[in-house]
Amino acid sequence: MQSPRPRRPFDTTDDPATLVARDPESARAWAEGALASGPDPRVRAHALCTLGICLHEEGDPAAAHRLLGRAAAVASSAGLDGAAARARQARLAIRALHGGPGLSGPALGRRTDAATALLRCGVAEAQRGRFPRALAALDAALERVGPHAPARLLPALLANRGLALVYADRTAEAADDLAQALALADERRLDYLRAAVLQNLGCLAVRHGETAEAMRLFDEAAARSTRSRRIALRIDGADALLAAGLPDQARIRLESFGGPAAAGPLLGEAAARLVDAKHRLARGDRGAAIAQVRRVRARFAPDSLWAALAASVEWSARCLSAPEQATGVRRRTAARCAVYSPTGAAGAVRPSRDQAAAAALLDSGRHAAALRRLAGVERPGHAEAAGHARPRERGIAAEGARRALAEGRGEDLLAWLEYGRSGRGAAVCRDGSWAELLERLRDAYRRADDGEEAAFTEIGHWSARLAAAQWHRCRTAPPPGGGVLEGLRDRLGDRVLVSYAVLGGECVAVAVAEDRVAVHRLGPVGRIEAESAKFAFDLRLAALRGEGGGHGAAVSAALLDRMLLGPASGLLGDRPVVVCPAPVTQELPWGRLPSLRGREVCVAPSARAWLDADAVRAAGTAGTAAGAGPAVVACGPRVPGASAEAARVRDVLSGAGYRTRLLSGAEATVPELRRRLPEAPVAHLIGHGGMAPEAPMLAALLFADGPLFAYDAEMLSAVPPTVVLSACWLGVSTPAPSGAPLGMGSALLSRGARTVVASAVPVRDLEIAGPMTAFHSAVASGTDPARAVADHLAEHGFLCMGAG
Repeated sequence: MQSPRPRRPFDTTDDPATLVARDPESARAWAEGALASGPDPRVRAHALCTLGICLHEEGDPAAAHRLLGRAAAVASSAGLDGAAARARQARLAIRALHGGPGLSGPALGRRTDAATALLRCGVAEAQRGRFPRALAALDAALERVGPHAPARLLPALLANRGLALVYADRTAEAADDLAQALALADERRLDYLRAAVLQNLGCLAVRHGETAEAMRLFDEAAARSTRSRRIALRIDGADALLAAGLPDQARIRLESFGGPAAAGPLLGEAAARLVDAKHRLARGDRGAAIAQVRRVRARFAPDSLWAALAASVEWSARCLSAPEQATGVRRRTAARCAVYSPTGAAGAVRPSRDQAAAAALLDSGRHAAALRRLAGVERPGHAEAAGHARPRERGIAAEGARRALAEGRGEDLLAWLEYGRSGRGAAVCRDGSWAELLERLRDAYRRADDGEEAAFTEIGHWSARLAAAQWHRCRTAPPPGGGVLEGLRDRLGDRVLVSYAVLGGECVAVAVAEDRVAVHRLGPVGRIEAESAKFAFDLRLAALRGEGGGHGAAVSAALLDRMLLGPASGLLGDRPVVVCPAPVTQELPWGRLPSLRGREVCVAPSARAWLDADAVRAAGTAGTAAGAGPAVVACGPRVPGASAEAARVRDVLSGAGYRTRLLSGAEATVPELRRRLPEAPVAHLIGHGGMAPEAPMLAALLFADGPLFAYDAEMLSAVPPTVVLSACWLGVSTPAPSGAPLGMGSALLSRGARTVVASAVPVRDLEIAGPMTAFHSAVASGTDPARAVADHLAEHGFLCMGAG
């Protein structure tokens, strides 16, 4: 953001629109002061015109229309033909923007400033969605800009032409025009016009899928904008978040100014209602979405942009609510494109080439080819952003999974369930601005822990900024490492993998063992979700009370066991199990279910994630200290028994041949951990843990200088093959919209860890040192981590995540 600059005094030699383009608040103050001093007709007409344009920018078009009429009358009475023409042009432009006839070609001959009139014609045509006509008017205006044109005219023309080019899908030309407009606005110190250009650049970034850059531009533009434009920027930001597959965040942004009814002028209200309708449609509320778009269609001419956009959203609602047989996957794909396309985008209902091809392949039953076509789309680098990305492609994958389930095709069903789920391969994030936001958030947490009241507000601010900023590109999605099913058959051995999912309101499971693939329908998802939540709650309450588990937990465990594992019991036998949880079961301590007690259980985000973690085991990079840095044992502050646990674990690791570094007290800091973890073969981290379901990547362990977040894993050059988190809650995951689990464990696995041991329930600090010591002793003697967790830690709520 630019620092404030000294401004020229306002006078009547400046065009009124230029004064407003420089600074609306100062322009209004000057105009009101000039009118209060009883000026001559020239100054009075100029001040009235300036004040009218200000009022329009501030969201009061009716008052602006009246003042501009008075300005034209005053100037005409005084024989000031040029001033009268400017006022009339501005008045007609407002009528055109708000549904009236506005400017027309024949009217141009009666105006003294043809370039300005053509600019306003072009803007009015763009608002009606007539982009070829808008561009023709703006091109003609550019030809008429002379050396004595007002300072704001050329940058305003380029800014509006750039936006029209965005909507006409000519984005390369749009980028050139907007870059020129921004440079001219800076050069001529037109700060308010600069904010408008930044807003248009944000719209261009949305079209390119660069959500973080769009949000940055919208926020920067808001700093120099009127309330009316700030509302428009909030609407554009909500639209960007919705296009990125973040409907909940879009809703929060829409509600921040009171919702569509509080958006102000007609165009702002229309945009807000359309974005709100798309949000409701994305959340499945089709009736409310249709009601919103009908309000828009009732207020605009049938040939306007807004009516066309409303019609496309209504068409989407009808397609998505119709039976699958009546619409087909290609039509439903097009409908989702309308929901997740930026408002104002031309041809919003057209799928991309890859989407259309994948839908056609799926329609013809070619599941593998459809998956390959979707897999070519690049994902964002951060796990949380990837979990929200590509909502249209996820819709196609859901259609594929439903068809495979209906046809009983287990292999195809597993392939579709794997689409969008996380695996290993995320590269380190090296974005400096994102890292700075993470440090600001950490600092706010530390100050809040010290009791500073203002820091609590800062936590919310920096958390939101951090979440929005993670859409930058920090890697290219790794290519698939062969077919998942083929890899499982090669590597599962005597294990059974059970992958759970939610499809069409029911929970399903795909079980894979040796050459067998079985599909099981498990029942209504609501019932399984309720029992999972009850079981997890009872276990957590028992842990907090220092109990082993009550009657309620035993009843829920037995019921869940029958629902989740009973149908596959014949295949399970007494084999070790790999579990890929469904979104509604990601908080379960699986080792406490009756059928899994005492059994080796690995919990992985996906079959691909388990294969990737098992590849680390197969490569022999864990379990040996040869050529590695020291193992790391670190304990955070205010954990009863932490020092004793750390000392005992250090002694076990040292006895196993590891060089070991113990970090405690002032040494146990986040920078020190980030420096040592990449070279450590084993890490044992002790601290107070926290998990926020609404922000899973803020799962954290507290150390001397603040929390170590799950986000920090994405900034490490490497992670230890084995990580033990002796803390509460960090084994719990929260599902992304794609269903992939997000949290500390999944973040470490995605960065290359083989095994992460973490608890899904509160940990009794004074009782865990013995089981942790026994776990490390068993692993040091050659026992697999999954077996050691089952023997020593599962009863305490710990999970073996990844490969065991």
